[in-house]
Amino acid sequence: MNLPLLYVIAISALLVSDVLLVVIALAVYRRWRAARDVVAEPVPPAADPAIEALRQEVRGIAAALGVLGQRLARIEEGLERQAESASAGGSSTEVERRAYELASKLAARGASLEDLMELCGLPRGEAELLYRVHSGKDAAAG
Repeated sequence: MNLPLLYVIAISALLVSDVLLVVIALAVYRRWRAARDVVAEPVPPAADPAIEALRQEVRGIAAALGVLGQRLARIEEGLERQAESASAGGSSTEVERRAYELASKLAARGASLEDLMELCGLPRGEAELLYRVHSGKDAAAG
């Protein structure tokens, strides 16, 4: 075959393929632009009832979370106050411990039930318990 004819065929094939590529690129660009315009259009607030219902639900959940946050803050404050009062109240447990030690020593020395209740401020049941524990030691030792 003739070489110039092959060149003409090759060049015309390249031109046809270039034209096809430009047409395809133009079609893709038009579709992309149409899709972008559809996405970019703002949706009116009441356009879809389902979307509006979801928005209302989110608002309700946000309000409930706000209320729960406030309640949690109040609970934390209450716990902090209780912790402070418990740490300050540690001295009262120390006083009670010393009263029981004194009552135990008095009961070991033979103090009466009424003396334990009066001197140490013990309730009758606790004073009886200490009295019996220490009177049992004396009886077992004697």
